[in-house]
Amino acid sequence: MRLKMTVRLLFALLLFPLAMMAQVTTSSISGTVKKSEGEILAGSSILLIHIPTGTSYKSMTGKDGGYNLVNLIPGGPYSLT
Repeated sequence: MRLKMTVRLLFALLLFPLAMMAQVTTSSISGTVKKSEGEILAGSSILLIHIPTGTSYKSMTGKDGGYNLVNLIPGGPYSLT
């Protein structure tokens, strides 16, 4: 009886990390801002709007022109300015 309980507990503990990975409820977007000539634009403002809810996310590009917006609502559509 005790062995069965131990096996069941061990099995549940092994499945717990898999169940946690399936619960991701956010997304992210990243990119680089450049001029049409290919010049990187550091310090540019980024505005991302989730159109269905009107939720907005703001960021600025780094020295390399890159940006990363995290903890976004999954799905879209989005408007990026």
